[in-house]
Amino acid sequence: MRFTFAPTAVAPPRRSVILLWARRAFDMIVIGVMVYAAVETIAFLRGMSS
Repeated sequence: MRFTFAPTAVAPPRRSVILLWARRAFDMIVIGVMVYAAVETIAFLRGMSS
């Protein structure tokens, strides 16, 4: 099977830098909340066992 490519490279659609940073900040917040929930869960389970 032969693949043919267009002579001009098609540029991918450029995303807004603000959207990119907003997504990154959102991901960091979600990860932070998950880590906090894990720490709280471990502290709660330790408190139950003692």
